[in-house]
Amino acid sequence: MNTLLTVLLWGTYLVGLYSLIFWLITLLNTDITKEPKLKKIKNWPSVSVLIPAYNEEKTIEACALSALSLDYPKDKLSVIIINDGSKDKTKQIAERLAKKYDNLRVINLENGGKARAINKALETVDSEYFACLDADSFVDRETLKKMISIFKRSSSKVAAVVPAMKVYNPKTALQKIQDIEYNTAILLNRLLSELDSAYVTPGPFSVYKTKVVKKIGGFDEQSLTEDQEIAYRLQKNFYTIKQCPDAWVFTSTPSNGRAFFKQRRRWNRGGIETWLKYRRLLLNPKYGNFGIMQMPLIAVGYLMGILALVFAFFFYIKPLFRSIHDLYLVNWDFMTYIKDALKNGLFHNFTWLNFDFLTFFFVFTFSALAIITVIYAFKYTKEGWKLGRILMLIPYILLYYLLQSVIVTVALTETILNKKRRW
Repeated sequence: MNTLLTVLLWGTYLVGLYSLIFWLITLLNTDITKEPKLKKIKNWPSVSVLIPAYNEEKTIEACALSALSLDYPKDKLSVIIINDGSKDKTKQIAERLAKKYDNLRVINLENGGKARAINKALETVDSEYFACLDADSFVDRETLKKMISIFKRSSSKVAAVVPAMKVYNPKTALQKIQDIEYNTAILLNRLLSELDSAYVTPGPFSVYKTKVVKKIGGFDEQSLTEDQEIAYRLQKNFYTIKQCPDAWVFTSTPSNGRAFFKQRRRWNRGGIETWLKYRRLLLNPKYGNFGIMQMPLIAVGYLMGILALVFAFFFYIKPLFRSIHDLYLVNWDFMTYIKDALKNGLFHNFTWLNFDFLTFFFVFTFSALAIITVIYAFKYTKEGWKLGRILMLIPYILLYYLLQSVIVTVALTETILNKKRRW
């Protein structure tokens, strides 16, 4: 077993090191300090902002007002709230707003899911572009112009532009940890954009070319993660996805463990199912970096999530239970246990020959690189380092990825066993 663990550890380390070197080279060859300049556009194209909403009475008004307040020609901007069979006051709030604002309208549907709601709204849309905005998210006034500017100066094959997402008003410890994750993701998504390898168009305000999405059949109403599925399908049809690095969108995130687990389980299972659906793109040179680089890395990411649990069990959880058992044998006499541990513990008969350099090097290297990446990401997103954020780095590095590994393992198990899918 020790030999197998060593092989797995070295394999994980080498794959991880390869990935980190690849991203580092990409980072060094990308001038990410240079923000894209807003292109001068005389005639701004028409844009529809679609807001699918199910039981969003707490945030729907603020979300809609953020869309209506966009710095964009009002005669070229329309907002559509799609009430997906809400059982709370979402419908009443939306219809009150529609009476007040001429460029806002409401579509009422029976509950059928987010993708169906967007598709129904698309049937009525004739604007050149449309944006999807989750009802619990809020968009900065300058964001839409910046994103349309990306379209206008990019190749005609660009079918979608994604924003830079941040966590809205993080309060709980879990939300503050997600704040670190989201800011880091902005940097990583910029690199994916440079490599034409984006694999998700997030629900909070991704902007699409209307005719392209209609041409490829709209959003998949059976997918758990329609924003991932549409991104893979755009890649399959040889379209590209770009990120606008200073297009700020603020999204609400789960505040407790139960909601977080439910959200991430759906994301991961939907991601696994989408990867399997488009597995023919794997290592296919026709799809460039997305097929050759990104598809394998996504698969390796899921595998490393499972391996992280294996390593955690043998290196941390198993020794912890052994310590608890030892305490039980001495009738929970903590002082005796501590004295014995000091006498015969880590440094008893210590020599450099029996020191586990591999494990130490593995943990130290990845922890150091994780910290460097996070610091660089926060510098890139122009976020300050407060004491609370610094303290959150500890659980982010030591516990957050382990929690993610548990969720990945659950999602993969449910996929293999074909368990009932839960939104």
